[in-house]
Amino acid sequence: MGEHLKFLNYSALQKHVRDSLSLHQCPHTFLVVQSQRQERRKSLEKIVSDLQSAYNEAQLTFFEAEESPWSKVCDALMTPSLFGEKQIVVWNGIKALEPQTLEAICFYVLHP
Repeated sequence: MGEHLKFLNYSALQKHVRDSLSLHQCPHTFLVVQSQRQERRKSLEKIVSDLQSAYNEAQLTFFEAEESPWSKVCDALMTPSLFGEKQIVVWNGIKALEPQTLEAICFYVLHP
């Protein structure tokens, strides 16, 4: 797809995810920026739920930024799932990361 879309609220993002899933054109990468930790976690859980409904064989790996370095998350992104053709990798709380790590993440988001 190669498009970068910005949604100002979760309901618009959720509609986009559901519509793209029904058309089999779901993006490979989502970057969710939400300042409130609990709200971000709820949004991520909803996105994951929608993706798992569409890809019931998808493997979920959830990381917390404070506990997981970028190298571990990157390994998960680059390693094919053993249990299904799709995988969902969530890395929560990335705002506290070093600038070079944020640059690596942005590069991956733009060039998965």
